[in-house]
Amino acid sequence: MKKYFITQLFLIITGIFLLFCSSCGDSTVTVIPTATPGINPTPSSNYPLSDQQLKFLTDREISSGQGMPSKKLGHIAQCINTSKIYPSSKISGQGIAFEFVEIGDMLYSIYKDLEVESNLEKIDEEIQALGAEIAELNQKLDDLSTQLALTQVNIQTYISSLNVQNYITPIKTAYSTTSEVGLVYYSTQAVLNDSNSPLAVPLSTLQNQEKVYIVNVTSASGIAVDIQGIHDSICPDLSSLNGVLKDYTNKIILDSSQNGNNQNVKDPNNVMSTYLLLETYYAQLLTYQFQGATILANAYNCQDPTGNQTRSYMNGTFKTLLKDEMAKYLSTVDYMVINLVDYRDADTYVHDMGYEMTGLAEDNIYLNVLARSRFFCAQIMQAYEDDFSLYGAIVAPYDYTGGANITLTFQGSSTFNKTMTPEQIAGVYPYTKWTDSKGTVSPDNQWLFYNMSSIDPNIPAGTYQVNFVDSGNTGPWPHTNNLLGYVSVKYYDPNNPEPATATTTPTETNTLKFGYFSLKWPWGFQKLCSSPISDWTIPSGSSYTYPPDQVNPIGYTMDVDNPNYDSIKNYVFSPLSNKTGFINSMYMYYPSQSVNHGLLRYVINMPIIPAGAPNDSSTVSGKIIYYNTADINTSASESKAVASTQYNFLFNDHTKKKTEKILYYSSDSHSVDLNTSSKGMTSFTIYKGSNCDVSVDESYFEQAYKSSNGAADMSITWYMQFIYTNTYNIFQ
Repeated sequence: MKKYFITQLFLIITGIFLLFCSSCGDSTVTVIPTATPGINPTPSSNYPLSDQQLKFLTDREISSGQGMPSKKLGHIAQCINTSKIYPSSKISGQGIAFEFVEIGDMLYSIYKDLEVESNLEKIDEEIQALGAEIAELNQKLDDLSTQLALTQVNIQTYISSLNVQNYITPIKTAYSTTSEVGLVYYSTQAVLNDSNSPLAVPLSTLQNQEKVYIVNVTSASGIAVDIQGIHDSICPDLSSLNGVLKDYTNKIILDSSQNGNNQNVKDPNNVMSTYLLLETYYAQLLTYQFQGATILANAYNCQDPTGNQTRSYMNGTFKTLLKDEMAKYLSTVDYMVINLVDYRDADTYVHDMGYEMTGLAEDNIYLNVLARSRFFCAQIMQAYEDDFSLYGAIVAPYDYTGGANITLTFQGSSTFNKTMTPEQIAGVYPYTKWTDSKGTVSPDNQWLFYNMSSIDPNIPAGTYQVNFVDSGNTGPWPHTNNLLGYVSVKYYDPNNPEPATATTTPTETNTLKFGYFSLKWPWGFQKLCSSPISDWTIPSGSSYTYPPDQVNPIGYTMDVDNPNYDSIKNYVFSPLSNKTGFINSMYMYYPSQSVNHGLLRYVINMPIIPAGAPNDSSTVSGKIIYYNTADINTSASESKAVASTQYNFLFNDHTKKKTEKILYYSSDSHSVDLNTSSKGMTSFTIYKGSNCDVSVDESYFEQAYKSSNGAADMSITWYMQFIYTNTYNIFQ
């Protein structure tokens, strides 16, 4: 295993060198059109976890000073829950200071003839601001719709049509109406009365109106029912129902049949904006619930001036509803992440193969989205419990682990283990599932989302090394290195959680301790490049087509031994049957020597029987995706000698008696100095149920005219996977 690791490391380092080199040869060098030379094969970091900086806020949120909506909602929760503090500015940043005012005291102040020790103007500011938040969120949705060109579906029209509006409308009426049926009315009138404004409704009239208002909002069919109704719309009791958040995600973001096949929302460059479509809608629902909670807190404090009734509701019923909803929200975010961006492209494949030794790749698409969603929820729940700590996620195909738990160990300022249990999620995009030793391959769309929820909030800030906990590199998937990399836990400013200002110790502004990591592996088990030599076949012989020479001007084909070293001494072939580790490289060599008629050639085959995707008839919705590097040096000293340097990756359909080229290189130059890499996907037809194999074929032939010295040093490496190009309809 150690030898294999060194070999793999050499190939990665060699790949860096390839960027600065080009192939040498003459006009007879041919590479099939699907190959694209000059790829950087280097991973963006040494490990899939490279202690990436987190960026929660968009540029617009930073420039406007808006921050995340969770900042305001968390503040309202603190205001409702807090005991009297006059004043206290524990949350600050960007010149904004929040005071924990008694937002639930407004109606009680009116009841007590405005003689209580409350800052009515500040309470009114908070109540008015919470009402205005809906308009800001609506504008944000409109801006996102324009940015992402959502022309097929009008988000506001769709939201207005949802059944959850049956619970929103009564809250909206009881909160924002400027007559005696709305909390805003009483807040405004209390300030007017307190300042002896001639515009104020007489206090006695206001008190009588308030009594009716309190009876209505606290009745058996009052605001508590509507808050519960919003919760039930998000978290329906029936498992057959998605809930409003998932339905919204399907309609607006994921389901092409409903959103006009809008590709902007699935562009990896737009993932944060796409995520904000979901976060902003959920923030709307939460804002209505917090409006309802503010109404109830004001009413309950009149009924029970001790505040016990309010605290009982807020720390009991309301907290339970929020925790339930946030679990559903985060599950919906996870579902969106699995189904948003189509991973099946050559650039993504090249990127991920840089981490093949760990079997998990750096998540360079969803890290900030997932991190923000967890920060969002933790910030709101901070009024009830401290959920700020280290979070993480791993996304993998179901067949990769079979649903088994994953245990990671963290070593840094403290040492601890964390076991992650997966959630199984049906996906739009399939992964490749190898089912038996015959090479039967089929698609599957069941994915696993391993969510590491907040661990002990008391863990120290700092950088932690992250490792697999397994039994000798045997699981949970094929890998040769247990070290995943590093992740940091830092203190962030709740109003401006930017990486540039994050610190490893708390400061006056940086009070929230948080860290996040994200890993993924969409490719499944890669039998074509992650199997031992025992899974490959080494044929005893194979046909070889000799190039034209003076005697045979059109060339000829004949069967030769495998490996073949005709008339060559001191040769080397790899991998042979005693090779250990994963097989994804081939090496042939012989030193400079006199060659009259010499052939160095080696072939290995991997069997494959492609099953069809759903709705496939005779042909398969499938391709071979590949990434190859080559470091080849061959030479023939005689100018009239015939030389042929080749390496081929072939797809052989023995049932149909057809051979297709995955990747093909050939040169008749007398001197080849080739350092190159190639990526691509095949376009040839693959037939359902055919007995096939993938061949790796490397050769060097030299025919002297009179006398020639020849040499060959040929190394190729490959990553290949059979991928299915179909999609699944998970929206029915």
